[in-house]
Amino acid sequence: MTLAEDGKFTCCSINGHWEYIDGTTIVISYGNIVETYKVTPAWDWQLDEPTLSITGKDQYGVAVWGKKL
Repeated sequence: MTLAEDGKFTCCSINGHWEYIDGTTIVISYGNIVETYKVTPAWDWQLDEPTLSITGKDQYGVAVWGKKL
């Protein structure tokens, strides 16, 4: 998943847009799909450094989480 500074979102072959709603909430939209996630600071124990984590559920209730690499 890529969240570009210009608001573009890409994930595999999916393209869309994203935006911050507040300090920790982002909304990703593509086609007629809208997903809301929380972005928070985290510790990457694998790389032993700070990172950002993303977590939430899509509109179908499927849990999604990840970290910034």
